[in-house]
Amino acid sequence: MNRRVIIMGLVGVAVIALAWWIASNTYWEEYDRNTGLQGEALTNPFYAAQRLAGLLGAHTKLRHEIMTAPPRGAALVLGDWNWDIIPERRERLERWVQDGGRLVVLRNMLAERQFTAWSGVTQTQARKIKRGKEREPKKCIPAAAIPCPPPSSSPVEDPGAPARRWNICNLPGWTYLTTSRHASWQLNDTEGRTQTLRLEIGRGSVTIVNADPFTEDSLVCGNDPQFFVAATQLHSGDLVEFLTEGTGASIPQLAWTYGAPIVMLVALLIVLWIWRSSVRFGPLMAVPDAARRSLAEQIRGTGRFTLRFGAGSALHAAAVRALNETAARRVPHFERLAGEARMEALAPIASLSASELSAAFNRAVARNPHELRNAIATLELARRHMSESASHK
Repeated sequence: MNRRVIIMGLVGVAVIALAWWIASNTYWEEYDRNTGLQGEALTNPFYAAQRLAGLLGAHTKLRHEIMTAPPRGAALVLGDWNWDIIPERRERLERWVQDGGRLVVLRNMLAERQFTAWSGVTQTQARKIKRGKEREPKKCIPAAAIPCPPPSSSPVEDPGAPARRWNICNLPGWTYLTTSRHASWQLNDTEGRTQTLRLEIGRGSVTIVNADPFTEDSLVCGNDPQFFVAATQLHSGDLVEFLTEGTGASIPQLAWTYGAPIVMLVALLIVLWIWRSSVRFGPLMAVPDAARRSLAEQIRGTGRFTLRFGAGSALHAAAVRALNETAARRVPHFERLAGEARMEALAPIASLSASELSAAFNRAVARNPHELRNAIATLELARRHMSESASHK
């Protein structure tokens, strides 16, 4: 008993010593780790811009199509979108701007020929660069990783307010914007080249940014949040829509969303056409059961045929031949006998008179169906009598 207590005491002391050592040599420390984009931020390039606009009191919406134009007075930020491909939707967007819409486009739109013709803004290279040696702007580093402004940001200023300088991420250093139209607002880089400008078109405006400062995690760098508010002319309660085709639905998904009844009708017609054109597994109607006749029907049919063609002479000749064959086996030297002698020899065996047999044997007499039936019956009766008498012996 004492030994057990001593062992348990030693184990307890060891556990306490281990716990004390761990507590003395370890500590808890919290640290932030960038886990990368997750959830909707992986598929929505304007996720951060939407959240920012929502926190500032605006209403936001992500679109992948422009079947209907945004409401008048709303702001539309254009991302990856082909301006030249469909004239109808391009004209719809142009009319919306003229009616009072606020359009904000990024630098990728400057490669669209129809857009540059409509806006009058072109992208110009600042210096000649050898082909294949273009320098891409550095990607913005989140503000959580390094202090702002980051090294990849470029200071820009408003000519109307030179004291205010902006640090905008991802501005290319070798291109700038040029236009012959009057700009209501513009930002220049440190060399005086225009990087952002706004043109009044009708009752609305189009703001062109020679960078991509509103996508992915760029809004956490430099002065991009303030720049986003200035570019969209954002106020509390505004509607801000973001349009991009880069992560939109596929053509089948769009077809089902906007034309499900037509898709179902076309699918039904295709199924009916396949069913109508396919190879059938059987005939168009059920195969009737094979007709069967009894032996009596077969005999009567054969008799009617022989009576119709040849007046039954073939049937009478067959009955005479059958009787002669039977008689040849019953009467000795039957083939050598003459006509009446045959009848006399057959009469006792057939149990008939010689005159009845002679009348039935005569082939030269024309008989009606009744007489032919009686003659054949007489011959068959005589044959059966001879066969029965032969079997009894």
